[in-house]
Amino acid sequence: MCDAKAPVSASGYRSNLKAKGTANGLIARGQADIIEERIAFMLRQILIVGTFAAGVAAPFSVSAAEPATASAPAAAYSTSTSSIGSLLDNAATKAILTKYLPDLVSNPQIEMARGMTLKQIQSYSSDSVTDEVLAKIDAELAKVPAQK
Repeated sequence: MCDAKAPVSASGYRSNLKAKGTANGLIARGQADIIEERIAFMLRQILIVGTFAAGVAAPFSVSAAEPATASAPAAAYSTSTSSIGSLLDNAATKAILTKYLPDLVSNPQIEMARGMTLKQIQSYSSDSVTDEVLAKIDAELAKVPAQK
């Protein structure tokens, strides 16, 4: 029988779960593996969210250091230079994104990536955000006049 007051180390957590499961009937056989998989999944989700959050903060620190020029012409929209937030805030550019990346636009986590460009998130969604899709989006974005 397991001693309830025995300390549980991080390395012995899984073995203690299995021991408690078999001795006390608290966790059915095989449930420790499922619990471990779920914890690993949640930790991966937290890591992804943290990565997006770091990506959102980074462009603000870089853009704050750049000097503002009043005579610079308005830049056209681009998948490599325009933030996802600016593309989503413009109805014309949002329609283009929705046409090519509907799952990305409807994803609630996209709000965390508003400061990133589509090119930057390509590594996270390489199956849907391909070079070919980005080229098609860029071709249509070039036709949209920049907002003042």
